[in-house]
Amino acid sequence: MPATPQLLDLAALGTIGGMTLATTAVTNGLWRSLGWQPRWLGLMVSLVICLATAFFAGNTAGADLFLAVLNAFIVYLAAAGTSGAGAAIQGGDVPTPANEGRELPGMEEEPSERQFLRSWF
Repeated sequence: MPATPQLLDLAALGTIGGMTLATTAVTNGLWRSLGWQPRWLGLMVSLVICLATAFFAGNTAGADLFLAVLNAFIVYLAAAGTSGAGAAIQGGDVPTPANEGRELPGMEEEPSERQFLRSWF
């Protein structure tokens, strides 16, 4: 029986592009389905993905884990930019960066009304 093709495998996930894709997809999927705040969720998802990638690669030394955390912030910002750019292309409402403690636009919407891509900030 032939192997089924994979959209994302471990080799692809080990790249910055693969980690960014996974972070964007997981964060936006959880926001779309459960309404979880993507600003903080995206950072947690990127940290988990980058640290897990380092562990699976056998890079568990202190310096390697430090670099994995730095990479997580790069992946997080790339994923947030990807989502924000996608929202702008879709014509989505882009909130102002300084929201002065108010809830972000779209958080009171029902899941069916949410766009998949939106600005995380």
